[in-house]
Amino acid sequence: MPNETTKPQPPRCSAAGMKNIENFDDLLIHIGTGRWNALYFLANSFAYFVWATQSLSFVYMAPALDYTCLPPDNATSVSEYGRKVVVVLTHVPLGVLYIAMSFLPTFSMVLAFRALMGALTNATLYLLAMEVCEINKRSTVGILMGLPWALGTMVYGGLGYLIRDWRWLNFAISVPFLFIYVFIYLFDESPRWLLVTGKKEKARRVVQRAARINQVQLPSEEHLLTVLQKTQEPMPNAEEGKMIKTGCTSPKIFSTPIIRRVTIILATCYIITTLVFTGLNVGGSVFSHNPFIYMVMGGLMEIPGYTLSAPIINRWGRKVPLIVSFFVCGACILSTVIIPKDMSWLVLTLAMLGKLTVSGAYMILVVYQAELQPTEVRLQGKGVVRVSASLGECIAPYITSLLAVAFPWLPSVLFGVTSLAACFLLAILPETVGEPLPETVEDLDKLWRRKWMSSSNSVEV
Repeated sequence: MPNETTKPQPPRCSAAGMKNIENFDDLLIHIGTGRWNALYFLANSFAYFVWATQSLSFVYMAPALDYTCLPPDNATSVSEYGRKVVVVLTHVPLGVLYIAMSFLPTFSMVLAFRALMGALTNATLYLLAMEVCEINKRSTVGILMGLPWALGTMVYGGLGYLIRDWRWLNFAISVPFLFIYVFIYLFDESPRWLLVTGKKEKARRVVQRAARINQVQLPSEEHLLTVLQKTQEPMPNAEEGKMIKTGCTSPKIFSTPIIRRVTIILATCYIITTLVFTGLNVGGSVFSHNPFIYMVMGGLMEIPGYTLSAPIINRWGRKVPLIVSFFVCGACILSTVIIPKDMSWLVLTLAMLGKLTVSGAYMILVVYQAELQPTEVRLQGKGVVRVSASLGECIAPYITSLLAVAFPWLPSVLFGVTSLAACFLLAILPETVGEPLPETVEDLDKLWRRKWMSSSNSVEV
């Protein structure tokens, strides 16, 4: 008999297993993490690799000026238009700007391009990758996607030493961003966002494509539609499945006391985190004598900071590891104030320990923020915290370059005290480990009340 080729069949799931799929998070767990999810993860990785080098480019490229400033990030409310649309409209021109900046004739034009790049840079890709990730792998995947940033930091330190012409240096660090175009073409819109905005049919097609690429068999059509319907149109007062349009006078991200409290605390923690993280990145003159070795070592410290955070937050949650990380970071940085000047190796060691812990805190905070803020306002919330993070990034160079000249001890004190202050703010927030992503502001209110009620009951017992 002739050999017959048959298409590989997706693995079958028992009827009992199909019945256990009750909501969208259960559906993502059933689909699993495979090649479909890898499209989002790889796109985010290439973006983070280049963003690390571009955000640190002023260390080697910027001329000596009386001041240094980074443009604030955009806080565009893109919840109405979807994740992929925003990724296309921002990341495609970003690649062009990165490459074109190598050929600009004047420094004024470079500054103009940097301002445009700052306006276009956003974390939509990261949120998109998190929204398609199954709940039991969300923390690990969310943190490991930060590893390309650490790699980019180390590579930039080495390239900065080898390539002394700023045009060729910028060109070399920008080319990898072009690979992201391939992944943008291949991946889909966030099915979670499609469901929340009432686009059930489009979400069904995305889920079916995901199951086909990951070679997983979906439940029956009727059961699948029932699961998707549970996530569809969760927002009150929405008409015809459309997103509520909120004006500037009453943004949804500040609509209830709980969401306001969460947003303000997260924004403050982002200011502190980026202030310390960026300050340690550009603080080679404060904590070391060789900017190239310091940059490479700083990136090297980020790798254990990211990788060790993943199993830690899986076991102990998000809140406690965050508090411990900020405490250790603050203690290490403050300790450098009392170290004698002839013990420079100890100052560098403590600075690197601070970089390790604040790197872990940064990635845990990103995961924590994505899990705290509801789907309907997640990008609005991300815009708020990114603007806050940009404030910390703007302040840090002034502290390490200007204030350190007059008061050499001041950077260590500011970075240490603010890190310790973050511990008290984070103690107010609820734990999110094992919880489904909140879809609406009302879901967050329920999570907050449930967590605090359980805490109160434990105290009474």
